[in-house]
Amino acid sequence: HPEFDKFVEYAFAINLNNRLFREFKLHTNGVVLGEDRARLLLRLANASGQFDDTFRFLHFSLDALSPEVYADVKGADCGPLVQKNIERFLRLRTELGLDWPKVTLGFVVQPGNAHEAPAFVAHWQPRLRDPALCWDWPSDARDAIYFRPLNTGDQAASDALHAETCRAAGLIVPEGNRIRSAESF
Repeated sequence: HPEFDKFVEYAFAINLNNRLFREFKLHTNGVVLGEDRARLLLRLANASGQFDDTFRFLHFSLDALSPEVYADVKGADCGPLVQKNIERFLRLRTELGLDWPKVTLGFVVQPGNAHEAPAFVAHWQPRLRDPALCWDWPSDARDAIYFRPLNTGDQAASDALHAETCRAAGLIVPEGNRIRSAESF
């Protein structure tokens, strides 16, 4: 939304002492997360007058590492911009000495990107703070890399590819082809 910054700043301004909401999570593709917006979100996440973990997560739907695969699975040639925006956000959070929000990097496993999962982990794991590697929705308040199966007409095949990809990326997962919980989307 063109006035997103204004809206989110207003929401946090009227949420003193968490009177309106206790927890805030933002999901984004990261395309429009320039430096000014990154600084705004970091300021809001660490503002006084609220519980420390009110702004808990910033979830980036990334789904690829290489520009070619990003363009293929996302249908847009924005991969390098998105990676630059995420890396800037992480750098600013570190430079400013801030703990919140935690960052989740989402990867929806599908035939066009599954081969990139190990490289995705190798690239992003050292850039995050002690990240959890998750095959189901992250539950801990910490940075995470989250692999999720694609919801499709052939869900059994998608779940099997998800399980195989998570194992190939080094995640310790349960036996079988459906490794996510029933509550996962």
